[in-house]
Amino acid sequence: MSFDGGGGEVFIADVRRFTERASDLRPALAVAHINIMNAMDKVFSTQGATGTRGGTWAALSEKYRDWKERRYHGSRGPYFPRILTLSGRLHGSLAARGAGHVWAMRPREFIFGTRVRTPRGADYPRFHAEGTPKMPGRPFLEWDVTGRWRGLWIAAIVKPVQRYLRVGLASLER
Repeated sequence: MSFDGGGGEVFIADVRRFTERASDLRPALAVAHINIMNAMDKVFSTQGATGTRGGTWAALSEKYRDWKERRYHGSRGPYFPRILTLSGRLHGSLAARGAGHVWAMRPREFIFGTRVRTPRGADYPRFHAEGTPKMPGRPFLEWDVTGRWRGLWIAAIVKPVQRYLRVGLASLER
């Protein structure tokens, strides 16, 4: 590419800065990580009504709800008897950096999820997400990125990347 007249050097320098930023998005992804955890908190606090494709999670069965109330006497804190929050570990591993929290990033991608397990090693997040013969699935990681909740995930993930590409690290610090 060649330019006639002044200003070509400035344009080339801007393109170089842009391509350098585009090759390593980790500063923007670190901001997206915080945003994703905040969005996951909304998913849990609304019991699936916000952010997921599946919509509001199925209610607890009467039998299980009664067991939960008898066993814990309604004293499990602010989330009791909320769905998917018996101990708070699953929620904490996704909406905070609690035990089992999974976050890894490379220059242009990230991995987010949970590794919480039962004491015997069962993958209970999968059981909750997909369901079992005795329990309906309650998908908590099926993000609605193209439908009704598209804006939530764009704000969480895409916007920090756009700001970083456009302006640089200083834009993320605001």
